[in-house]
Amino acid sequence: MNSKQNDLKLLYPYLTFSVMLYFFAEVFINYKVHLLGREDNLTIYMLIPPCFVLVAYYRIIKYRDRFFAVFLVLSLFQRGINNSSSELIDVYGIHGIFFFLSQLNIAGVTVLYLYREEKLRKNIIKIDYKKISEELEEFMTDNLKPNRIYFLNNPWPEGHPIKQFDWETKIVDNDVWFHFHLESEDYDSEREIDDNVEEEDDEDDSSDWEASIVWNNYHSCTLSSNDWHDGGFKICSIDDYNIEKIDGLEIDVDMSPEEFEDHDDSAFHIYLCGHDSVAYHHINFQRIDNSDYFDIHWKGRIALTYSGEEEFEHEFCLIKEKVKFPSIK
Repeated sequence: MNSKQNDLKLLYPYLTFSVMLYFFAEVFINYKVHLLGREDNLTIYMLIPPCFVLVAYYRIIKYRDRFFAVFLVLSLFQRGINNSSSELIDVYGIHGIFFFLSQLNIAGVTVLYLYREEKLRKNIIKIDYKKISEELEEFMTDNLKPNRIYFLNNPWPEGHPIKQFDWETKIVDNDVWFHFHLESEDYDSEREIDDNVEEEDDEDDSSDWEASIVWNNYHSCTLSSNDWHDGGFKICSIDDYNIEKIDGLEIDVDMSPEEFEDHDDSAFHIYLCGHDSVAYHHINFQRIDNSDYFDIHWKGRIALTYSGEEEFEHEFCLIKEKVKFPSIK
């Protein structure tokens, strides 16, 4: 996880403290209501906002849900303004003042969270991921073997065997599109890593990407354009489709994922360490002599969105040998 994401998460303890302070203030004010002999239905009504705060807090911490964060701020400010009348001091006294300040505190921390989260989003858009890193290029030159998928800097630098690879076509408005479906063997199918030993050796700042225990929780990888949705990528018109056109073809796919309105707008979905995201694909087709078979060179980037990351900071690559050229279906 990069430093900017860590900076954002530094706010989580403050947000947690603010929520606890708010709940304490709610208990405080409801106790005062009880002492004043107010009706029971008013007490029950006052329990509704804390329940919403709890749900919003969970959504922010777990999913970085901006909608709940904005709604939380607006609702707390509105409630705080309503409670800032003379009744707050005259009727509730110090209890009311404490209650009002606790609402302003949690709203203020949430506003700061939204500000930092927005800066992080803008930073993500500015980062140029369209170029494959020098580290990956060097790795591919020295280490790449066919029929294996590699995830740069994960616990298995030797990669993972590809169990299944399908190459298919579909027709969309008289154009030919390609589908790929890839499944790997289990991550530890060739070399098991002792998770207990690794856990003792790990530094505090090690990421999920570097931890074999995290990978083993999800068993294997599926990278597909048609397993969970009807994705894929456009090649050419039906009339232009032939084996000679595909020979030597290089194509880039999903080079602007920040413009997607929906997850299904992407050409591929990936199950890696949970249901993550994949983009910035570079795909090259190399025909084997004059046969109907191709070697497919494929590299791209991954964001561990299942665990809350949004940046495509991880890279993968593979060469799949002897894949049969697909006819039009």
